[in-house]
Amino acid sequence: MSAWFATIMKDPPSGHVIVEEEQYDKIHPFLKITYGGNDAVGCAVNKCGEKFFVACCYNYWPTVNYKPLYITEDVCSHCKKNYQVEDCSEYDRCFETL
Repeated sequence: MSAWFATIMKDPPSGHVIVEEEQYDKIHPFLKITYGGNDAVGCAVNKCGEKFFVACCYNYWPTVNYKPLYITEDVCSHCKKNYQVEDCSEYDRCFETL
């Protein structure tokens, strides 16, 4: 776990919900695990000596850096109203509201 977290500690985002282009490649491992658009993940763990190795695969992560890591409640409410969606699980449709 320290490897993905180390990327964000070394190059933290600007504080905005949307990650800026110059930061995208630097914090990509962090983006994969924190992206709000993920709705499935599979992980495997292997013990090698005294160490554990964990690998995870996500069904989706942001490959276009203008998409936010997550959407706020205000954006979610706006999305529900404008796109007649039940909740904000239709994540990609809500990006148009930003």
